[in-house]
Amino acid sequence: MKGYKILDYIIQNYYDYRFTIIVGYNDCVIGWCSESKRIIYSSKLIIDKIMYEQKSDYIEALEHFEFNILNAYFENKPIICEDHGI
Repeated sequence: MKGYKILDYIIQNYYDYRFTIIVGYNDCVIGWCSESKRIIYSSKLIIDKIMYEQKSDYIEALEHFEFNILNAYFENKPIICEDHGI
């Protein structure tokens, strides 16, 4: 199931919860934590998307990811599965 379909499923089935979405990365959603009520994103998919969209190499994309997404402050921050080293 693609990320955007997973996100659509979450929105339809958990509409009564308030959660944070990382804008522009709906296709990088890999799941939902029912305990904490947070969306789970794949760091590998996010970094790959940054590399593709910005035509950058892995190091540049990783720096962008760490500075702008991983270390950014979000209320009810999504979970980032750190699978980019796999």
